[in-house]
Amino acid sequence: TFDDDTVDDGAMEEENNEEETFQIQSSENDKKFVLVNTRIDYQYRSETLNNIYLYEFVSTLYKKKMNATDMKHLSTTAAPDTEVANKVGRPRNERFAFQEQHPQATTHLLMKHSQAHIPVLYGPQIPRCDRQDTRERYG
Repeated sequence: TFDDDTVDDGAMEEENNEEETFQIQSSENDKKFVLVNTRIDYQYRSETLNNIYLYEFVSTLYKKKMNATDMKHLSTTAAPDTEVANKVGRPRNERFAFQEQHPQATTHLLMKHSQAHIPVLYGPQIPRCDRQDTRERYG
C-alpha cells in the first residue's frame, strides 16, 4: 500500500510511456503552430499511398516544408513517359500532398527518399500476445 503522499515512479513511468508524443511545428507561413507526429502524417497521407504500411512509410518518405518548386511539381499533372525518359540526370524525387485534414496540408508535403532508410524504433515496447499481463490487449 502507498501513503497518499507517496508516488509510484514505476507506474507513472509506464503511464507516460503509453502516452502519444507530439512535436510543435509551424503551419501557414509560420503564423500558427500545430501538434504533429508520425501517426498524424501517416493517417493523413496522400490517397496514392494507402497501400503502404507504416514501416515502409517511415523508411521511404519524409515530411518537408513546401517551396515554390514543390508547389509547381504538385500542381502539374504527371508527365508522359516519353517526356520523363528524355530528361537527363537524376530523376526527381516523388512528392505527395497530405489530405486536407492534415494540420500542415497547405505548408508541408511528403517526399520520397532517394534511398530507403532504416527507422530506429523507440518508445514503449510493443505488447506481446504470449505474455499474461498483455494478453488481453490482443482480445
